[in-house]
Amino acid sequence: MLALGQTMDGPGATTDAPQITLATDCSGLELAPLILEQMGYTVQSKWVSETNEHALKWIRCNADPERIYRDMMERDSSELPKDVDIYLSGPPCTAWSSMNVKQKESDVRA
Repeated sequence: MLALGQTMDGPGATTDAPQITLATDCSGLELAPLILEQMGYTVQSKWVSETNEHALKWIRCNADPERIYRDMMERDSSELPKDVDIYLSGPPCTAWSSMNVKQKESDVRA
């Protein structure tokens, strides 16, 4: 497991590992590359999108995406790289998530 500040290309990465290109939206803590690397893959992150600044700070410390988008709805999707092996999208943070800064007790999702 990587520690905060340790990059994914640090110890344990091998040059002969199979390479996977990855792109994520609603990226959260961007754990997919960490898991894939633990499985022996080299991961090239094409893009992430995340609105939460704390999550983005983690991503910047632990991943090296080619592009970072704050809001996936405001980007030009025609400019996204097309050479992606895996695309993942996490669910938006719902009312019960501590990452949701707009928590409301009356939210029906709670």
